[in-house]
Amino acid sequence: SIGLAINIPKSKLRTSFKFGRNKLDASTVQREVTGSSSAKWFGVMTIYYKPDWLAKYTPGTFYLRTFINNYNYLDRSWDFRETSLNAGIINEY
Repeated sequence: SIGLAINIPKSKLRTSFKFGRNKLDASTVQREVTGSSSAKWFGVMTIYYKPDWLAKYTPGTFYLRTFINNYNYLDRSWDFRETSLNAGIINEY
């Protein structure tokens, strides 16, 4: 996997990106137990924003995160994709 973080202090923005791949090559013995060889591509992107007006109420930060998992199996019986989008406030005490 590889990751990158970018901070823009003047804009009060922080971002992070992470992308990668996991791979499992099942041998003949493992295949009887685990089923099939598989590969997973994944990516995560997160954006943090801390506006000045929010500091009056809480020491928190807004965030937006998107997450993607793409699973592929050798026999194609279990291929699927998982996608999520999260948003919220992180409180720091």
